[in-house]
Amino acid sequence: MPRMKTKLRNGLLKTVPYLLSVAGGAVLYILSKDNIRDPSLDSLVNNIAASLLSIPLVFLLYDYSNYRISRQVNRTLAAGLNFKINSVMLALLLQLRRMADVRGKFTWGTAQKMFEMPAAIARRMKITAADMDKLRDLRDQLDDYAYRTDRNSVLTRSQVQTLAQVTVQMTHMINHFQMSRRDRTITKYAENILGLMGDWFDSQNVAEMLQQPQFQSAFGGAAAPSK
Repeated sequence: MPRMKTKLRNGLLKTVPYLLSVAGGAVLYILSKDNIRDPSLDSLVNNIAASLLSIPLVFLLYDYSNYRISRQVNRTLAAGLNFKINSVMLALLLQLRRMADVRGKFTWGTAQKMFEMPAAIARRMKITAADMDKLRDLRDQLDDYAYRTDRNSVLTRSQVQTLAQVTVQMTHMINHFQMSRRDRTITKYAENILGLMGDWFDSQNVAEMLQQPQFQSAFGGAAAPSK
């Protein structure tokens, strides 16, 4: 609600110069009509009035064109960042699957089961220092994307928050492994990560996402959402 009020206020403030220009042009035209006898002066005043009336139209067309271009740029940025983030999320999912020693064919259906049963998957994990090195690399990539998306405002607030929470949980997991290597604490973070990954993928257009080459490769060909 506060954001909506701010946008409304900014929109109203932005229209004030346009309204003043239109009002000035209209008033000048009305006052000068039939009151100026000099043809040259009458022509000058009419030109000024016409300019005041046309200036808002020019700027409105400029703002609209700028809005359309900015919107298209944001869409392109969002699509590119989504592609990169989804690639890292997929790599993270495969890494967690290997750590849990999950066997069988990897499909979107089995991925969804991992999101639905994070505690059971996390309890199966056997974690090594090499696994932590891989997780650290993936965490750094996601952290970088979270910074970029927050700065460019190309993702929703919920998506940015989910992304940030994933990196926080990964950081806790890595730190606890370095300090104590207690499986119960570490697996709790792994459980949280899987749950957050499910939230991230829920925010995506899954049908389009599964057509991306990295998902096609991971699933060994065509991948369709389970019904």
